[in-house]
Amino acid sequence: MKSSNFNRVQVWVEFVESRTLTVDEFMDLEDSGELDDEEEDFNSYGPNSVPSIRPQYRRVSFNIKTDRVSTISIVSKAFVWTYSWMKCLISVFKSRGDIAWSIRRGFFEPIRYELNNSLGLTSISKFLSCVDDVSSNAKSFEDHLRRKYGSDIRLSRFWDLLDDWPDKRAIEMKEQYLKSPAGKFLLLAQDKPNLFVYGALLFRNKFLSLLSKNDNEEEDSPADVSSQEKLLSDLEYIFSQSYWSLGFNDVLYKYTGRSGLEVRLKSLKMTNFYDKLEPIHQHALEIYDGFKSKCYQDGHTYLTRRNLELFSKGFNNDLDDILKFLKKHNVISIDETLQIYQLSRFKQAEMKIIAIFKSLLLKPYWTIDFNEKQFKDLTPDKEQRKATKMIAHNPITVISGRGGTGKTEIVTTVLSSLNEIAQTDEDESKSDDDEIDQTSVLYVAPTGKAASVIRHRIKSKAYTIHQIIASHKKFLENRMKAESGPWKYATIKVIVVDECSMVGMCLFSHILNILYKDAELKKVILLGDVLQLPSIDPGSLMSDIYQAFKSRSYSIELVTNHRSEGSLIFNNAKRISKKIMPVFHDDDGFHLIEPIWDEKGLSKRCGTLKKLLKQDIVAEDVNPSKINAYLQLLVDKSIELKVDCQNKSQIITFTRKECELLNKLCCKIYNDHYIFSYYNGRKLKTLVQNDKIICTKNKDVPLLTIHNNVIVKRKEDRLMNGSVFIIDSLKSYKGLSREEKEGENVTESESSSALSYELDNLQGEKIYVEKKIFDKLCKPCHAWALTIHKFQGSETDTIVYSVSNSRNENWQHVYTAITRGKKKVLSLV
Repeated sequence: MKSSNFNRVQVWVEFVESRTLTVDEFMDLEDSGELDDEEEDFNSYGPNSVPSIRPQYRRVSFNIKTDRVSTISIVSKAFVWTYSWMKCLISVFKSRGDIAWSIRRGFFEPIRYELNNSLGLTSISKFLSCVDDVSSNAKSFEDHLRRKYGSDIRLSRFWDLLDDWPDKRAIEMKEQYLKSPAGKFLLLAQDKPNLFVYGALLFRNKFLSLLSKNDNEEEDSPADVSSQEKLLSDLEYIFSQSYWSLGFNDVLYKYTGRSGLEVRLKSLKMTNFYDKLEPIHQHALEIYDGFKSKCYQDGHTYLTRRNLELFSKGFNNDLDDILKFLKKHNVISIDETLQIYQLSRFKQAEMKIIAIFKSLLLKPYWTIDFNEKQFKDLTPDKEQRKATKMIAHNPITVISGRGGTGKTEIVTTVLSSLNEIAQTDEDESKSDDDEIDQTSVLYVAPTGKAASVIRHRIKSKAYTIHQIIASHKKFLENRMKAESGPWKYATIKVIVVDECSMVGMCLFSHILNILYKDAELKKVILLGDVLQLPSIDPGSLMSDIYQAFKSRSYSIELVTNHRSEGSLIFNNAKRISKKIMPVFHDDDGFHLIEPIWDEKGLSKRCGTLKKLLKQDIVAEDVNPSKINAYLQLLVDKSIELKVDCQNKSQIITFTRKECELLNKLCCKIYNDHYIFSYYNGRKLKTLVQNDKIICTKNKDVPLLTIHNNVIVKRKEDRLMNGSVFIIDSLKSYKGLSREEKEGENVTESESSSALSYELDNLQGEKIYVEKKIFDKLCKPCHAWALTIHKFQGSETDTIVYSVSNSRNENWQHVYTAITRGKKKVLSLV
């Protein structure tokens, strides 16, 4: 054991055994909310990107050697490999207690893996037991080794020893073992030792897919095997000859032809290769890491010379040389005249967007024929009428406006004629391929919830941008195998991007490019609000495009509120966008909630607070003034302000900490239970009737059709991340057994029972889902309070916004929050 950094120690662990989780153990993780909320991997979009295959949770037992040997058993997915013939060096964050205490709580990170050669013949025996199919051969081989070498033998010589075994079964064994995951990994230890030792640390969730293209039990094709072997060889070469390249995605792509493999600087520093790098390589990695962090922190796609000098003070004497090095390797681009520095990936995304827009503008315009006079008779709004003409005639249209200005209605009115034509074509089509979408218009949004909102409004299909990208990636993979027909979206002529302010530049560039190349793209329509919070990725895409096309009359702002209520919200949004204090007027639906220390109300609230403190719902270090304001809202004025009407109100916070606290409060005050409960020592997430919940994953879930308390049909539908529901009921229904078919009689004796949710989607629709399946796939959690980023793209009648006074909170957060409310806004300070 050795120390490394403050409060961190490094210790070797020797694996004893591991196994997959039992159903009860896995359910414990799900119910406790400890499972990671991991979304699909879209960091690399192209067909040459390396996908993520995440390690699974396992019950792992291992020995650690400190002042004594201890055996620890934990449930973890931190280890990529847990074979009993291996050992792993881990870095343990020792916060309090001993090392074992920290490890049991997950405060550690694996650094490197090695074969446990100290076990001698035992390690070979353990390796041989990994593949059951040749157990008799393995026993014979083991006896041979014991007779010839005794126990003093090393696992690292396994393949040489097998080749030297004078038995015809050696060839059969070798072929069998090389097909197994354990065999591939042991071969990696011999042929590519650097990847074996550090691959899991550096490539993390990508490492498993480096060894095998399939994350299931299917055998890789010969072409896949050849491709994987070349990639592994390239990476091993980089380790020894060009280690610094691992920190740059653009440089790695030149070496390997694969994207998505860039290694974090923190991980690079944890290997013994980093200290051997030339100073220029170390400094370039440091500057690049700071460059990325600054862009994501400030939301910019480029930095000025002054920006660079501020976060690279330690390198100022060498800054010019470092920047030249980064430019030479196409990591950054430099505008010498303006002294502007930009990551190449951002520059390429911008140039791709510009090139496609230029091409659309230079081609003959494709005009949509719709009845302008009929629309003019429907609305007196001049901006709306102008916007319809822009959509019909222009190849690019950008429409900005707050909620209630009619953006979506305008688009659907103009494009409805295209959908009607497409529907007619689809009906008359002789194609039997149901996968081909014959429509001309594609509605997309950046999030599942935003796509769900569009779908509800237009009564038609809408998708997330990532769904379209994933579809195209699969199409390209199939085309490379000569297995592909036309792409599902090959007939698309118009793309409508809703909530465009939430879309990142690189993401937009990619979907624009694939539709331009592999569809029939002629029109791009962007909808959103330029004043809302921009994407969490660098760049203000919506705002920049809006301003760029304003002079050509391709951009327009809708300023008229067409809702009968909420006019003060609309006007205050305008004031906030100009950084002017909003006007508070209770009768007009804009309230200010400040802590009131009245004796009667305070006594009531203090009684509630004491109970909450005793029940460990409220931490003692929480600002008492803020807690008083929360309780004043939730206890005293909940009914008066209609905050208790769950399907028509939403609490929004800036910080996750406040969000978690408010959900705990609401859970107890509104529904008299705790977020978690304990049963037989198990910590369980508690979701009961009348709870307000939100999906945190995009998943296809079987929706149930119930008749006479019997499940008569199951049909999969996609439930989106961000979709909010209220649990109307939770009860068991009799279900169809596997042998029964839809439409046949169901008898009680033949039917199983399924505990199911009846969910209200807050839009007057009810869905039924099996609890176990819904909880596992959609990872629901309580949603009385949500963060502003989580609720962006949604609307409700009443919004409660808790101002955090954080220095990171600005007017755009407040603006975005209050414009989520249609009728009433309560500002909590």
